[in-house]
Amino acid sequence: MNITEALKETKSLNFATKTYVKQIELILSDGEEVIFASELSMVKNPDGNSMNNPKIVKGNIRGIFVITKMRILFYWLNNLIPNHKEMSLDSIKDIDVTSKLMIASVRITSYSETWIFSVPQGMQSVIAEKIGDARNMQSSTEQKLAPSSDVYDEIRKLKSLLDDGIIGQDEFEQKKRQLLGLQ
Repeated sequence: MNITEALKETKSLNFATKTYVKQIELILSDGEEVIFASELSMVKNPDGNSMNNPKIVKGNIRGIFVITKMRILFYWLNNLIPNHKEMSLDSIKDIDVTSKLMIASVRITSYSETWIFSVPQGMQSVIAEKIGDARNMQSSTEQKLAPSSDVYDEIRKLKSLLDDGIIGQDEFEQKKRQLLGLQ
């Protein structure tokens, strides 16, 4: 999904967010798939108490929150100057959601910083779920890319059979591609 489709899905595509789309596309890598995007408010200076009081209107920054298969990012304009923050999925330590009457909050903590967002009621669980999905997709992709030591042992056995003349080069190459998941 691209950024425009993701914003449409969350009913966040409007005149203001359309102006952000081109800039966000420049930040994203080629082929970086967007999983979720929405217009949200980030608490500007989160401290220990801000999670208990997410109605800090004066201290909020309105922008676009994006989840991809690689990272999350927040894009906003400050005095017409574009800004963005990124957090890799593998650096996320904790996601905490809270709900109070009409307002909900999402706190995303990495090893180096904490982001807090004020979100519409119900959106907090969607965001936590989408980040979880993205992290699962990332880890399953990494597992596919990294063959286990059993695979390498099996290839070594096949190489030994090839060297002994028991199997031919074509059969060796075919089995090796199959073991590495390249077929």
